[in-house]
Amino acid sequence: MIMKQNYILDHVRISPDRQIGEHFDERWELSLVIVGSGVRTLGNDTEPFNGGDLVLVPPDIPHCWNFDLDDTDSRGKIENITLLFNEKLIDNIILAFPGLMDRLISFKNNGCAIVYYGDAKERISALMKKMVMQSDAYRSATLLEILVNLSEYENCRSISYQQKSDFAKERLSKIKIYVSCNYMKRITIDEISGYVGMQRSSFCVFFRKEMGDTFTNYVNSVRMTNAAMLLKRGTMTVSEVCWDSGFNNLASFSRMFKRWYGVSPSDYVKNK
Repeated sequence: MIMKQNYILDHVRISPDRQIGEHFDERWELSLVIVGSGVRTLGNDTEPFNGGDLVLVPPDIPHCWNFDLDDTDSRGKIENITLLFNEKLIDNIILAFPGLMDRLISFKNNGCAIVYYGDAKERISALMKKMVMQSDAYRSATLLEILVNLSEYENCRSISYQQKSDFAKERLSKIKIYVSCNYMKRITIDEISGYVGMQRSSFCVFFRKEMGDTFTNYVNSVRMTNAAMLLKRGTMTVSEVCWDSGFNNLASFSRMFKRWYGVSPSDYVKNK
């Protein structure tokens, strides 16, 4: 770990189970996954991630990377580079170069994490790897180049975070735990709404408002994430993964999997 007054550069190779759990920080966090895959949570959003993914998390947004225990290097390690930098650094750059960091500030003010793709991801990732190997003087120059690229590139996707009331957070947590424990079987709206003490119609309105999607789509996302992880692990047949992920019809499972990941379960196994 390289620690400076305004930033921390951390390049680690660790066992997947040693990755830090859900947390938030008063600093900006730029995370590059080099080896590993799994499911990440950014604010209110949960989705799969893979090696090569690059994400910028502004201050005070809760986040967590849950790594697949079977997707490691030959020594059983995952690898990532994390760059943490504080608000003072951004303020100093703005004073020296007015307008340069406007886009980053707008992301923070809107409560958005940013996922980078394409040329943006490749260029910034290369700079982060280069930074690990540099001396202090060159590392500072590369850090500035990274910040400029983070602020200017258009090839990215923002994930908004809306802080919820304690009551809403508690209810959503209860729903998510229930789904994570029961997604392998049929879960009805009546069942889950009764579990959290709500009428069916009120539950549907609440869930869509808080999660930005329907409960059915959320359950399917949990099932698809589980299915992809099991297929990648390679210890079960497609049929076994289908039943274990909460589907009772192989054809419908295959159709949904292809809509979700763009390939059939069999092709996903071949390309993993």
